[in-house]
Amino acid sequence: MRFVSKFMAFACVTVVGLAFVSQSNAGLVGLWQFEDGGDLTAETLVGGPLVLTGSDAAVPGPGVPDSGAASLGEGDFYTANNSIGANGGGTLTNQYTILMDIKDSSSGFNALLDMDLGGDGDLFINDDGGVGISGEYAGVVNDGEWRRVVAVYDLGSAGPLTIYIDGVLAQTISSGDISGGGVVDGRFALQNTFTVFSDNGGGEEFTTSISTLALFDSALGSGAVVSLGGAGPVIPEPSTMALMLMFGLGLSVTSKRRR
Repeated sequence: MRFVSKFMAFACVTVVGLAFVSQSNAGLVGLWQFEDGGDLTAETLVGGPLVLTGSDAAVPGPGVPDSGAASLGEGDFYTANNSIGANGGGTLTNQYTILMDIKDSSSGFNALLDMDLGGDGDLFINDDGGVGISGEYAGVVNDGEWRRVVAVYDLGSAGPLTIYIDGVLAQTISSGDISGGGVVDGRFALQNTFTVFSDNGGGEEFTTSISTLALFDSALGSGAVVSLGGAGPVIPEPSTMALMLMFGLGLSVTSKRRR
């Protein structure tokens, strides 16, 4: 009976751990965590290196294990690769999710994302600290604390843009409230690259720090985004998985000794 109980405990831990990894890591095609102070543009897992325009500086991140971050100012931005390709019924990427762990204390409009350099920025922080676009803003992220912003794009749907802050739904912006953006292959559709912290390459921009940038190849559901939580690792650290394995092995060894 003891063996069965211990086995069930181990099974539960393993299932929960694998479910977390599966849910949080599903469709991850780009991950940058800025841990290498000598090369802040390096990929962490997938996605290829970022391209820096201007300058960046290494700064402390939210904390162990996510201890690294980069700081960028006006005119400084990263360009990231998009390897997803066509989806969502168009010739461009119309269903995707972008995650950003940021630290901001600006008092004016601050660009977060620009889908191309030929037009205005496509996701901003407004002067009240809300995140959004086209006059639709919610939440507060300019308080100088690390915040996880997740923008889920499902273009062509009734709610093409859904924004979460620290794992909590902030708002869903309807297609009628997004100027030229809520349509397949429209303003917010991804091409081969997208930019982070750019508003026409130098406009409504303030100094902002970033500790994690991630790109997912689908419009993540609410459960998946909630599981990602607040600022920190996107996937369990190797040490976490090792502890789970050690716990399971310990249960197995103990049960063998007592039989």
